[in-house]
Amino acid sequence: MRLSQAETRVLSELICGHSVIECAAILDLSVATVRKHLAATLKKTCCSRQSELMRLASIVM
Repeated sequence: MRLSQAETRVLSELICGHSVIECAAILDLSVATVRKHLAATLKKTCCSRQSELMRLASIVM
């Protein structure tokens, strides 16, 4: 399953080291929306933690 554009944008900001709150401000989204996109990304990648997702992203990218 592929990530949506919104999920990809959130993931890109997280990879850059931004927090969820900072991502929300940068992307002009609510914190709840960013968390929703992050949760969907975690599910699609079978990751249980954000740190695991960051590790996976660093390998893939």
